[in-house]
Amino acid sequence: MKIKEIIKNIPYISFVGDDEISLDAITEDSRKVNNKTAFCAIKGFTVDGHHFIEEAIEKGSPCIIHEKPVEQREKVAYLHVKDGRKTLGEFAASLYGNPSRHFQLIGITGTNGKTTISYMLKEIIAKGAVIGTNGVLFQDQKIPLAHTTPSGDELQKIFKKLLNQGASTVIMEVSSHALALDRVEGSDFDWGIFTNLTMEHMDFHKTMENYYEAKKKLFYRAKTGGVINIDDPYGRRLYQELQGRENYKMISYGFSKDADICALHYKIQGNKMDALLSICGHEKKFNFPIMTKYNLYNMMAAMGYCLGTNQWSLTKNLKNFSGAAGRFEQVDNTLGLHLIIDFAHTPDALENLLSSIETNGKILLVFGVAGDRTREIKEKMGEVASKYADEIIITTDDPKKAKFQDIVKDIKRGFSKDTKYHIIENRKDAIAKSLSLAKEDDFIIFAGKSEERIMKYDGYEKPYHEKETIKKELEKLNGLK
Repeated sequence: MKIKEIIKNIPYISFVGDDEISLDAITEDSRKVNNKTAFCAIKGFTVDGHHFIEEAIEKGSPCIIHEKPVEQREKVAYLHVKDGRKTLGEFAASLYGNPSRHFQLIGITGTNGKTTISYMLKEIIAKGAVIGTNGVLFQDQKIPLAHTTPSGDELQKIFKKLLNQGASTVIMEVSSHALALDRVEGSDFDWGIFTNLTMEHMDFHKTMENYYEAKKKLFYRAKTGGVINIDDPYGRRLYQELQGRENYKMISYGFSKDADICALHYKIQGNKMDALLSICGHEKKFNFPIMTKYNLYNMMAAMGYCLGTNQWSLTKNLKNFSGAAGRFEQVDNTLGLHLIIDFAHTPDALENLLSSIETNGKILLVFGVAGDRTREIKEKMGEVASKYADEIIITTDDPKKAKFQDIVKDIKRGFSKDTKYHIIENRKDAIAKSLSLAKEDDFIIFAGKSEERIMKYDGYEKPYHEKETIKKELEKLNGLK
């Protein structure tokens, strides 16, 4: 596509050069440039993309997008913009034909529940695709992603590919980082879903107010409506703030009596749940293939979308929901143990997970906390672990720049005096230890890593996958089904 066609609806300060130049890609990574690629120079938190403009030109880029004044070369087009991050997404969307305008786009945001809700919606929506923590999922394909929400250029490229493959709906986990850093610019959202807001990412947002303001952006992008958990105080606040929007449909859910979808009662029996819900004042009984209260919230969120889009008949497909990978995922074994993998990596998520377990046996917990989490979060994670688990193994979970000993010290601040725990830095050894400690009918909870494929250290990464590691340890014990 020619530059003049790409930028005709994009705000910019000035353009210098030949606007007849044809492009087929845009990137903020100078290593990915060729003679058909626009290079977008963004002043980041640690790296300034303007330092790589010359490298991009040497590699053939015919178009430079920049925020700062730059020295200009002949035969190169220069687009001067106010905000490179926003322009990256807008430019990419225009370049790829604004793909998100041609399918239904659902954004899910909140601290917990995003992945599970996205899997639930994929289960019930024909030709539905998912973009999120577990990668891009559509039909039989699964493509891993570096971030829950990809960068603006990558996201629009994924949208274009999914559209070409026949996706009718794209269900996307939208992280607070993506909203704060404008990664979703150029994305045409139809619906937003809000799950909850608890302390997380304080290293980035600094305050809960900033965190909330980032999440809120999604609902001012979604043009049709929002599905909101009003049991959560931030959710209720959001619901109230959105009340005045014209032609904007809102569906509330929760245990609150004034919710459009209200859980009146539920009972867990084995791997199933019987629930009595009030749907806009009409009581209905349901049987769900879930066994936790927090997944009932997730079910209600998915049902809220069906209610809001007048597709209530789709809810019947929720009875086929088999769970999201790495979310309360059970690992089969011959040892009579309940082995559960879960992504719980915040105090609230960990408490929801552990408090939902009913057993006559013990609960053993294998977990760590990422090094860049605040001391307060690490301590709170320790407090929750100590409250619910009978025995704990503290181990590694993305230490990044922090020392393992310092992470352990912060976690232990939350322990009660009689907490029974072990400290095993190597996660594989921690898993082996947990299996040796457990007896038939005990639960072992492996929290934090879920479906992630790497362990992050200071400046480098190592391959790691929780389920594969557990299976290898089970094989040693002849305990793998």
